Amino acid sequence: MRTCAGRTCRLPLHTSCPPALTCSLGMDEMAVASTMCTAVFEGDLVKLKRLLHSGAPPNACDYDKRCALHIAGAEGNLAAVKLLVEEGGADPGFQDRWGNTALDEARRVGAAPVVAYLEGLLKADEVDAAGKRHRQQVASDFLAACGLGDAGRVRFMVANSAPGCMFTGLVLAASKGHKVRDG
Repeated sequence: MRTCAGRTCRLPLHTSCPPALTCSLGMDEMAVASTMCTAVFEGDLVKLKRLLHSGAPPNACDYDKRCALHIAGAEGNLAAVKLLVEEGGADPGFQDRWGNTALDEARRVGAAPVVAYLEGLLKADEVDAAGKRHRQQVASDFLAACGLGDAGRVRFMVANSAPGCMFTGLVLAASKGHKVRDG
């Protein structure tokens, strides 16, 4: 056992243990990240607030570099997003290992209030980059659905996502022998 910020700490290494933060919680950063992400997923804002007020790093992330803010964006949980950013100091531009931010996650699920809030926090060039990543993801998902012949998914995406590659996707589907079926 070592001491960290004057307290006993059970962590074997202190490479990512900021003084009096994760050590005072009695968890390593990965455990803190998991607990915070679970609190957001379950909508437990009281627990999330307690963790932040106890010194949990707001950008604590898992093995994919996803943090609680990514989960809040993906869940469309505006209250959690605001809590993490305004009280916890979470970085709205924080990227996971695939380069996605909470804004990307909110756009993916169509969480308009979260998108509007995060766009208001980010600089114009960051918003443009996030928009480009979103359009690329929509195009990729659309082409994958066309290639698999998933007519339900294709119809949903055409109605809700406005993929910019509809013609290409339909040609891809036809080239694989998929046919449009009504009903």
